[in-house]
Amino acid sequence: MHGIVAPLLAGARVTTRPHRTDPPSHRAGESTRERTHAPALALLEQGGVSLLVSDATGYEALLRELQRRGRLLDAPVLQRCIVAGGDDASSGGLDELASLSARWRAATGLGLLRRRPHGGA
Repeated sequence: MHGIVAPLLAGARVTTRPHRTDPPSHRAGESTRERTHAPALALLEQGGVSLLVSDATGYEALLRELQRRGRLLDAPVLQRCIVAGGDDASSGGLDELASLSARWRAATGLGLLRRRPHGGA
């Protein structure tokens, strides 16, 4: 917990990106869900985000967008990536989380940290 709060105490800011339901894209073969993650990647690459918290589905979508662009993530300030939301059983289990973490590391150079639910070990 202190690893997340300490930067805020030192003057960091929180940037949120609510899930949007934009109209379908005009580009053939591109879904709305994939298209809406391009701005998130742009925000990461602009250098203003050092901590990224998302659920596994969000990281999967960011990876699809990176694959679509055909290049790795260039986010110079990004230091930590935390997977939050859901327990391991409902989100596909530890094997799928390990696979996601390996693919995220290959695309970004950063591992995924698992946020344990309240009361979890």
